[in-house]
Amino acid sequence: MCCGVAVQCSPSSSLTLPLTKSAAPPHRRRNYSVSWSSIKVRRNLDLGGSNCPKVECIGTKWFRSSGVVHACWSPHLVEESVVLLENSEIFLFDVNLCSKDKKLAGKKLCIRWDSVGDEGVELGSGNGWLGCEFSWYPRILVVAHSSRVFLVDIKSGEYKVRSLLNIENVSTMNDEFVALCMAGSNRFCFAIASKELLLFCDVRKPKSPLLRWVHRLDSPNYINVLKLSQLRSNCSEEMYNCASKSGYCILLGSLWDGEFSIFCYGPDYGEATCLSKLPKVNNYFCAWGLPSDISLSGRGCRCGTCLVREEFSEEALHRWIDWRQKEDLVMSFCFVEQNISSQLDGPNNFGGFHLIRLMSSGMLEVQRYCEE
Repeated sequence: MCCGVAVQCSPSSSLTLPLTKSAAPPHRRRNYSVSWSSIKVRRNLDLGGSNCPKVECIGTKWFRSSGVVHACWSPHLVEESVVLLENSEIFLFDVNLCSKDKKLAGKKLCIRWDSVGDEGVELGSGNGWLGCEFSWYPRILVVAHSSRVFLVDIKSGEYKVRSLLNIENVSTMNDEFVALCMAGSNRFCFAIASKELLLFCDVRKPKSPLLRWVHRLDSPNYINVLKLSQLRSNCSEEMYNCASKSGYCILLGSLWDGEFSIFCYGPDYGEATCLSKLPKVNNYFCAWGLPSDISLSGRGCRCGTCLVREEFSEEALHRWIDWRQKEDLVMSFCFVEQNISSQLDGPNNFGGFHLIRLMSSGMLEVQRYCEE
């Protein structure tokens, strides 16, 4: 059974989002409810006995006091999830406790954010909350605000809050955090982006980012961490296969602006050239090369002449018309699984991957990317 969430805006319209990321345009309506759904595959006799997926609503929760900022499933206990509200409230839900009328009550976590005690930082019920993710333990959360990142321990009745990162200690005065994502299977590490920087951190080393980049992206609001092997199916070079097995990449950008970059990192090989020559315990990460730009639209030429022509066409529009409203935009996307992607193309030296894109026109498109 696979699960997802639909965040409902109003009784007449809804916006479907994954439980892990939110990359909608900035003009989207405020969300006040979360719906839990399951996708079940059943055999349909009317279609010759073929398997037919069906989406069933498990339950719904309305929040009257504040809008929904973020929701995510637990990677440890598949029936649990957390929801973060704009007023800083966090709710823990168990879908097994859903009532007969498909309503989920949830448990409100009474967290005192002012107990951390850093001077000059005001949190509480104000705006600026970004996301909430499960860390390495089912009762340990990583919560991000535009100015700080917290580690929240909810194992006991008295919830403990510890500061992991402060924007004032890592960037300029006017900067703020904009996106959060956990990294790695053990979920000790996380990636967080500000308006200027991309940081890779470890909860075991608070206030000391392991890696940092200047991303040079305009208003990023989407971030995801992937294993490098997911982007290198059918790679025929042994040297690159070794790097793919140990490396990771951070995808950062904005669907609204259509600008994305991939930042690769992994263990510090030193003089080793393959995984077999690496030490058994290697806790050191380093950035691998410079960031790579990626276009989700997959259309248009990026040469100088075409870029200048595009710039002039945008300036020719009236001031009250946004050029993005004249384009067929990518509203959402997902990566094709590696074993399926490898069947679509033959092997090559560097490998590649496939994306399925949902366009604003309603079309679903498959786009292939290959490394050069």
